[in-house]
Amino acid sequence: MRFFPMKPKLLLPSTKSQSKQITPLSSKCRNAIVHVLSPSTVRERAKSIPNCREIPLLDSESSDQSSLVSFLVEIDTVNAARVNIYCTSGTIGTCRVLNGKVREIFKKQCSLDTMERILRSPPLLTIIDETVVVGMEEGEEDDDFENDNASNIANVGSSFPLVVDEKEDVQRTITEIKKQMEIADVGLAILMSESEKLESLAHGMEEERCMAATTHDCDEEEEEDASSSSCSSGEKGEKEYAYGLPEESLEVVEHFLQEETLGCMSTNGKGTIFLSQNGHAAYTSHIPKALRNILQQRQTSLPTPIYVSIGTKARFYVEFEDGKAEWYGPEKLSDCLEANADLDISSVAFGKLWDTFFVVFSDGSWEYHGKGLPRGLVRLVVEDRRRLSDLTKVTLGPRGEWFVVAKNGRSWWGGLSDDLDNVISDVLDEADDEDGKERVVDFIDFGEKDSYFLIYE
Repeated sequence: MRFFPMKPKLLLPSTKSQSKQITPLSSKCRNAIVHVLSPSTVRERAKSIPNCREIPLLDSESSDQSSLVSFLVEIDTVNAARVNIYCTSGTIGTCRVLNGKVREIFKKQCSLDTMERILRSPPLLTIIDETVVVGMEEGEEDDDFENDNASNIANVGSSFPLVVDEKEDVQRTITEIKKQMEIADVGLAILMSESEKLESLAHGMEEERCMAATTHDCDEEEEEDASSSSCSSGEKGEKEYAYGLPEESLEVVEHFLQEETLGCMSTNGKGTIFLSQNGHAAYTSHIPKALRNILQQRQTSLPTPIYVSIGTKARFYVEFEDGKAEWYGPEKLSDCLEANADLDISSVAFGKLWDTFFVVFSDGSWEYHGKGLPRGLVRLVVEDRRRLSDLTKVTLGPRGEWFVVAKNGRSWWGGLSDDLDNVISDVLDEADDEDGKERVVDFIDFGEKDSYFLIYE
């Protein structure tokens, strides 16, 4: 039995503060009328506004402010803004980019008509020199402000010197300021739009990288493909194990392998579960919570589990001695299992993406679904083996790894990490000291961070 430890990773606590400061309302605001806007009504009204589209909220935004509705308003390529509508309070915030920073101005207690006017023509930002507010007392009127401090208004961008000595020049100065600001009106919404494009591009590149990593054997020569398979002579030898799993899992793993006869096992990297041939289950922490609850709450008088498979994203499948099963996964998996209810299950594998799975039935037939299925696996079962219905087991990994066993004892694999590839090479190069038989790979399961569990004989 071999153990290949994984590199420890230091987890640092989050520095984000969880507290929020609540500022009491001033006495002037407590009796104000609050306009509560219906999100559905807001969306319906916005449909009639040209150059206006809703922006999907991030998880943090949608969870913290369920009544927030955001729109991107693009008048032209340089005049765009994000408009945030806080339906509960009736407040509307307009976001633009100014001097490289995102600024948001607010208008409180807005009606639907006010909201529509803002969406049709989002207000521009205005900058006034900070010195103009020095010495202002709370409650001073705008007219006094203009008279006493007009000379302190500064020109945005410093494209021309400006000193205002006359009251009638203030409005003209503000107009010039707004014209200068239009140069910087890229808008937060445009930045978000570009961010969405980059995120989509990065996601596509990651998909291609994972698929390329999982199918390196597809583009190799035939003699290189042969190195990713093994064939059993039909005579079963003693099972041996090699694994690379998180350190916190080792106590459970080693105790089970020493005390029990392995019937079935599965890992997703974070969690690992074993079933013995007599139905006893042992598992580490971090297996899917729903599966753990099923096993813990199941009465001992009920039939014991005989097969289990776990994946990332909390997916799992468990079957009991009486043929009943429970699972959690994509809707297509349920459709597949229910459509083939007359067949026993040989294996269920969960892939990289939520909707990716591969099911093998007891008669050797199989069915798969999902865009994230490794191309090397598809090529093997569809093209090279011409859809033969003679499989006994398929496993998938979160980074595109795959392993296949046929009824004749032959196995294939692909998409392995360099470490696991080296381990298998060492195993296959060894010969049993007693009879000189070649090693055969019986089973491989894969988990996150290149973790694995290998059975060979």
